[in-house]
Amino acid sequence: MTVYRIYSIDRAGKIVDAESLVARSDNEAFDRACALNKESDYEIWNRSKLVGVSRRWVGKERYL
Repeated sequence: MTVYRIYSIDRAGKIVDAESLVARSDNEAFDRACALNKESDYEIWNRSKLVGVSRRWVGKERYL
């Protein structure tokens, strides 16, 4: 199991919140983060690797 970080991003592109998420893979982390239905934009990170992003008005993208 790996600990991922979910960073909530404001309109200026600054981190306003962070939380941890434990998952078996990047795919699982991305799916679980998306299931949280956050109200803000957010990014999912595995250490220094960007796993995916969600931009409220653009959509979700995986980086695997």
